[in-house]
Amino acid sequence: MSRLPTQLRLGDEQRAALEAQLHEAGQRLYTVSREHQEELAALRLRLKQQEEVELKQREVQGAVARVRTELQAELDGIEAAKALHQQTEKTLKETRSQLARREEELEKETRRHRDDVRRLRDELKRRETEIMRNKEDELQRAAILHGAFRNYFSASPQRSGRLRRGSSAADPAAAAAAESEDDH
Repeated sequence: MSRLPTQLRLGDEQRAALEAQLHEAGQRLYTVSREHQEELAALRLRLKQQEEVELKQREVQGAVARVRTELQAELDGIEAAKALHQQTEKTLKETRSQLARREEELEKETRRHRDDVRRLRDELKRRETEIMRNKEDELQRAAILHGAFRNYFSASPQRSGRLRRGSSAADPAAAAAAESEDDH
């Protein structure tokens, strides 16, 4: 039995040593657990921050994609406007060229018409002058003929008496015709 208390004492010492080791292991485990919890909290914080960064990066990428799409649409619109402007300038240039040709043709046509009008006016003046000259010649011939009738009728008194009875002195042509019949 003496062994038993020794063994019990040894068991108590071992037990105390084991409890001390257990307590020390618990302390270390607590410290390690605490460190792990802190590391885990830091990792969780870091993971959360990384997720936020990734979320922001996705938002930025989405915004960049929208901006690129909008810029591409604007660029396409600008290119279409540029093409339309170039086409309009080409059309305007062609229209100006056609207008210049037509103005030149119109100017030639106008000059031709002016020349025609001038020529026709000259022709009209020439004809009017000719008509006036013909009228003057006709009047002069009529005056000469009238004078000849008067001389003829005033020179032969017997004929003029017959003539006065047969026709009017106001119509020299009728008197001449009556005189002619008398002669035949």
